[in-house]
Amino acid sequence: YVSLYFDDETYKWNAAAENEAAWENGLINSDSIFIPAKEILSNCYQLNSAVARRNVKFDDTYIDIIDAAKVDVGNTVETNMICEDIEQYGWQDRLLKKIEALIDGKVFYDPQKDGFYLRNANSKLEFNLVAEGIRKLALLWQLLKNSALESGSILFWDEPEANINPAYLRNIVEILLALERHGVQIFLSTHNYMLAKYFEVLKDDSDTVLYHSLYKTEQGIGYECGEAFDDLKNNAIINSFDKLLDEIYDMGVSKHE
Repeated sequence: YVSLYFDDETYKWNAAAENEAAWENGLINSDSIFIPAKEILSNCYQLNSAVARRNVKFDDTYIDIIDAAKVDVGNTVETNMICEDIEQYGWQDRLLKKIEALIDGKVFYDPQKDGFYLRNANSKLEFNLVAEGIRKLALLWQLLKNSALESGSILFWDEPEANINPAYLRNIVEILLALERHGVQIFLSTHNYMLAKYFEVLKDDSDTVLYHSLYKTEQGIGYECGEAFDDLKNNAIINSFDKLLDEIYDMGVSKHE
């Protein structure tokens, strides 16, 4: 583990770190990727150059995910499938086909136009014309195809539910559980009851799913975790959901009085 110590007057580059070297050595062979809450591939045109020239300001995480999606590593799943060890990459190929069925096509990056497209047969659709939920699934397809998500890698995803049609939440959880079953460690941040609960509904006995909660106390920040979503006693998502149900119930009662 690594510990950071800072206060309101600490500059971000001066935070005191403990055990940093051991932490970095322990993760030196691990590939990680961070998906920010805002979908960015539909607006990637010349963004790297604009940020480099300081014409616009974007967090580096957005640039990183664009680079990860653009990269042609040459060692993609489709290339790997040619090798003799089909079992090693067969699960990735099956998952790619599952996502293709959901998004009705494949992702295509045109380096000449610096843009992403959803391609189906002889037609291709610009990413900014595709629903955001489809674009999020398409990003997973692209990362999987580029071997950015494989056994031993780590995925961090901030609010997968942001700006997404709730109809796709189950699909996202199914895909993430499939990645977890094949050695991808996943960290999610969410404020969505459906997304959090779907992991509990869809996981099986072989899956390792752990829920975490951070909350304020008089002493500072409190923390708890549990294998079930309801194990969290300080759960703002459930508390807000219960409050809504109470208000709906009260509204129904008042209408019949």
